[in-house]
Amino acid sequence: MTIGLHYIVFLYKEKKMSRQAVQITVSKRVGELLISSIHKRNIESHYQKRMNIIYQSSLGKENQDIAREMNCSPVTVRKWRKRWKTFEVVIKQTEKEIDSKTANKVDLLYKIKEVLTDFPRSGSSSRITNSEKDRLIALACEPPQNYGLPFTVWTHKELSAQAKKMGINISSSYYGILLKKRITTT
Repeated sequence: MTIGLHYIVFLYKEKKMSRQAVQITVSKRVGELLISSIHKRNIESHYQKRMNIIYQSSLGKENQDIAREMNCSPVTVRKWRKRWKTFEVVIKQTEKEIDSKTANKVDLLYKIKEVLTDFPRSGSSSRITNSEKDRLIALACEPPQNYGLPFTVWTHKELSAQAKKMGINISSSYYGILLKKRITTT
C-alpha cells in the first residue's frame, strides 16, 4: 500500500513541477508606467502589488519567487498573470490608441487598473435602491435642525433613525459604510 502512496505523491510532484507559468510580456511604455505606478504613494496597495506581480513576471521570474518576494500566495501570482495574459489585447489596443494620439498615458493606466481589478463577487443585491441611497446622502448633508432635532451634528445612529421615519430601513453601521463609499467615489 505504501508503494502506491509514494507513486501518487511522485505523480503529484511531477505534475506540480511541470506546471509552466504564463509568460508575460510588456512593452517598454507599459513597463515604465508599471514601475512609476508601483512607487507612487497615492495608488491603492492592491494595485501596487498586482502591478508589481506583472512587472516581476515580465522579467521572467517564477511564481514561487515572486510570491516569496511579495509575501503572497503563488496562487495569487498565477491568478494575476493569467488575468494579464487574458486581457493583454486590451492593453495593446490602448497603446495603439496612444500612438495614434486618440489616448494618453492616463488612459493606459486606467486600462491597466481595469485589468487588475477584482471581478464582482457573488452575493445578494442591495436592498436599497440607488435613488434611496441618494436620499440618504442628501439627508446626511442637511442639518439635523431641519428635522426638529436638538443637536447640530449627525451620528450614524441618528441618521439611521431618521431614515426609518422616511421609510428606508438601514442599520447605522451600513449607513456609515454607504457614506464612506460615497465620499471616496466623488
